[in-house]
Amino acid sequence: MMCTPHSSVLKLSVRSATMPSEKRPLVGGAGKWAACRQGDATMDVTQPTTFGALLRRSRIAAGWTQAELAERTNVSVRGISDMERGVTRWPHRDTVALLAETLQFSETDRALFIAAARRPLAGERSTRPLSATSASLRNLPIPPTPIIGRAREEAAAVHLLRSQDVRMLTLTGAPGVGKTRLALQVARALSPDFAGDVAFVALAGVRDVGQVIPAIAHALGLRETNARSTGEALLASLRSRAILLALDNFEQVLGAAPALAELLATCPRLKLLVTSRAPLRLRAEYEFAVTPLAVPDLAQTAPLEDVSQRVSEFAAVALFTQRARAVSPAFTLAAANARAIATICARLDGLPLAIELAAARIKYFSPSALLERLDRRLPTLAGGAHDLPERQRTLERAIDWSHDLLDERERRLFQRLAVFLGGWTLVAAESVCATESDPRESRAEIMVGLISLVDKSLVVREEDGEGEARFRMLETIHEYALERLADSDEEEAIRERHFDYCLGFTEAAMEELRGPAQATWLDRLERDYDNVRAALAWALARGEAERGLRMTFSLFYFFRKRGRLREGQRWMQAFLALLPDVAPSASEPDATSSVTARASLALRAKGLFALAALRLWQSDQGGVAQLEEGIALSRQVGDIVMTADALHAQGMVAFELGDQARGEALLEEGLALSRVAGHPWSVAQALWTLGEIAYARDDFAQAERLNAESLALFRQVGDVSYIAMLTLREGYLAQARGDLARAVVSYREALTLGRSLGETRAIVESLEALAKLLCDCQRYEQAVYSLSVAAHLREVAAEPPRPSLQPILSGVIATLRANLSADGFVAAWAKGQAMSLDQISEDIARDSANATP
Repeated sequence: MMCTPHSSVLKLSVRSATMPSEKRPLVGGAGKWAACRQGDATMDVTQPTTFGALLRRSRIAAGWTQAELAERTNVSVRGISDMERGVTRWPHRDTVALLAETLQFSETDRALFIAAARRPLAGERSTRPLSATSASLRNLPIPPTPIIGRAREEAAAVHLLRSQDVRMLTLTGAPGVGKTRLALQVARALSPDFAGDVAFVALAGVRDVGQVIPAIAHALGLRETNARSTGEALLASLRSRAILLALDNFEQVLGAAPALAELLATCPRLKLLVTSRAPLRLRAEYEFAVTPLAVPDLAQTAPLEDVSQRVSEFAAVALFTQRARAVSPAFTLAAANARAIATICARLDGLPLAIELAAARIKYFSPSALLERLDRRLPTLAGGAHDLPERQRTLERAIDWSHDLLDERERRLFQRLAVFLGGWTLVAAESVCATESDPRESRAEIMVGLISLVDKSLVVREEDGEGEARFRMLETIHEYALERLADSDEEEAIRERHFDYCLGFTEAAMEELRGPAQATWLDRLERDYDNVRAALAWALARGEAERGLRMTFSLFYFFRKRGRLREGQRWMQAFLALLPDVAPSASEPDATSSVTARASLALRAKGLFALAALRLWQSDQGGVAQLEEGIALSRQVGDIVMTADALHAQGMVAFELGDQARGEALLEEGLALSRVAGHPWSVAQALWTLGEIAYARDDFAQAERLNAESLALFRQVGDVSYIAMLTLREGYLAQARGDLARAVVSYREALTLGRSLGETRAIVESLEALAKLLCDCQRYEQAVYSLSVAAHLREVAAEPPRPSLQPILSGVIATLRANLSADGFVAAWAKGQAMSLDQISEDIARDSANATP
């Protein structure tokens, strides 16, 4: 029997099942012309058929068993079987693309195969005839590799373009995000809807807006004649056709957008699919933002044993793995390298081009070695494949392409915005980037320029937790912008303005961190902490001792409440070391009376107090001497409130070290000063700690009285943090009275308040109190879960239990070990470590609700 090639009709040959597997050629039967034997069966699949049937026939034609196809695609044998039997009718798009690549389909057959796997939309016939005519694609490049992680975007774009209301869809996004690849996939999927009349127009090489219409005409095979112009020929050709035009890289010819509007107005059955780094701003345009691929949240995966299994579910990691195998077939994603690969993908923002360029380096570097070199991404991510466009062979060239399209004003704003780390608000951009001396860079112009940079995909707009617009650059683009700023002559001035903005921001925040807006300002500081850290680093490098110390002190409560004790201590020590000594001398006995000297001494006193407190919260008794020095300086400059707060800290230390009498005396002295100063927050703080001492000596009546007075004052000033700690104390007192039901309510309320602030101390001490109660109620495993989570949070925050709590916690752990086997305790502890705070909170809420002896 003779076999002849059929370019437009898909015929499958069934090979002899007796051919030895090691001699079977590694080709697919669907689009290849294999030698046919007499008696071989062939099947014409131009008639309606299912995806499962096509897959089975293609596999058999290739001479492979289900196991062999599974091995080549990394799909399970069960998965292959389910697809062929129709159990899985609509497999994931990435799986379909991988199968098509492995079976080595021709362009036509690949389109048929993918169309058969597409889930019908609502109201659409579930089975549509597949024919070569409906899938004959015009000028559509065949991607060399399957697209990864874009099934949802593809489905959404296809759905939009099938809508009668959508005539034009523009895929926008950052350089290297994969707009062209997605457009090709969408165009291919829509080919049957247009009976194959789909044309791809590459505009990357077109810079003259007048050449756009000729480029479209050329792609359609039209030519100018003496009788009519190219534009007239194009309109005549398109006026009655149902056709999809895919126009790629439109960003450098945006001036030609009106010509597209004219085409749409004249040709009622025309639809446009455009890729551009900026929208075209036509009334018919629907903008579709192509975002980077999903990347793992490393904080979420930290407690998992099998990190590789977890991160492999993310599209960015799947792409990295696929491209790494292309250059190093032995490469595998495993527990040993999964975290490094996940971090690489996250550092590259999930940008497909950046990930592909990084994965190509796996031939030379291990993932961990590659990660170390990503501090400078742009030089590392170079040397792309030679069949890539020139502008995409390095990441820097890809960004150059967008940067070159900016005008001078936009370029200047772009490089100035590089000073921000981790994002910024419009107010921040106006404060740092506007220069009132130049009307082109006024605050109003900054807003206009920022909008333009967002439209051109060099800046990303997001919503913050308060519904306010926030902006950022992807890390690779940010590195490029930083290089432009460093090459300019204004870097130092911009960094100075950035520091001043951050200092004003943190000092405003400090005023709010003891009041009703506490949670809001803690979150704002968290969102902008990368900017604050960058400003501190600049000040330290410049030797800006006083301004740096002012900013660090303004962050004191933030460091405390968000568990950043170690970092706060490092900044405080560094700036105190730079601060010059200012002390009265014999020749100038009244030196401290000068404004400058007093201000410097007052600042040193605040720095010493904050440093001492940060150290003492970490159980570092070296802070005691600094605390005493800070009190002496506070008294010297007459800062009553600072003296009172420092006496409170000193009294708390004395109490925690076992000297209750001295601790109480110091606290009473601080309380008296706070009342004189008329400072309700300091009064409430002293009362809270005096209540702690009363509770420790079992004077519950006095503890309740002090607790109530302190709580009333903290409610008055709106300090949720201390309200949480006092609510926790109410639970202690209720448990001491035997009222376990009330104790449970108080502990859970304290935990909820602590979580609303993200405050480590309130969270961990609530978890520890609940653990003790659960242990007393013989709910031992649940108690271990709670203690385990608390211990993990303490370790992260570097905040060990206070000395007064340590004997209580030791007793609880001893009881748990006595009532659980050694293996049982270890297993429960490990399970607790793997639980999120949400999970443990839900479990505690359920278990503690019935926690009665």
